[in-house]
Amino acid sequence: MELLPKNSGLTVEGVFHRYTITKDQAADATVSITNKHIKSNNNIYEYVDVWDNLPGNTKVKFDPTPSLLGNLFGPGAITLDGNGELSNVHVSYQYRYDTCYNPLNDPTCPGFDEAFLQYMLNNNLLNASPNITDPLYDEIIQYQLEQQAEVDEIEAANVEAEETVEDQSFEDKFSVSGTAQQLTDPIKQQSLMQELMGVGSLDEYSQISIIDVVTITDVVEIKDVAEIKDNYRALRNLAQDKTHRRMVRLQYEE
Repeated sequence: MELLPKNSGLTVEGVFHRYTITKDQAADATVSITNKHIKSNNNIYEYVDVWDNLPGNTKVKFDPTPSLLGNLFGPGAITLDGNGELSNVHVSYQYRYDTCYNPLNDPTCPGFDEAFLQYMLNNNLLNASPNITDPLYDEIIQYQLEQQAEVDEIEAANVEAEETVEDQSFEDKFSVSGTAQQLTDPIKQQSLMQELMGVGSLDEYSQISIIDVVTITDVVEIKDVAEIKDNYRALRNLAQDKTHRRMVRLQYEE
């Protein structure tokens, strides 16, 4: 009979015992705490207390055990050999669970790849028509789909962010909305000019180069005129203007 269930990943890491022995001090007595080996009648664990020439008392003890023996513990017992009486007896075990006892429990366990391949072969999951009703197969497929979905979401978010930056045009940066408020703020003016300088240089629409410039001098020539006469009407108007100006000045001089 086994102390622990098979294929459970549980191992015994220590034995705790407590008991009270009642005896005469001169009497000889021995108390033994033992566990059988699961495959034989021999003891795999044995702890002995010798009470010869000792008075009765209560004993409490925790005894660590080697991990290599932890899954070989069979039935246990506490016995008294000699003169005396045991009471308040308690024996318990400290267990440890090994998550990698079955490598398929965690992909980080040693031997996971080999165990997983063997599992796929044993359950006919590598053929063209796998047994999709297998619970573990469904769990693995769902896990892979979730992992791929997370990768796709991250890649899509990165692409969207890059497209947003590239699609931001010159008009978007210097749109009319909010420009008036920015121009009234010196700090925003400087930021706006920095962004404008970062857009790139603006080339001229066209460049004109003029080569071999020739100076042209106009010459006015009046033909068929023997004499140019004075315009007497214009002279009379000038005289009247001069007389008018003189009369105006006389008013201020008086």
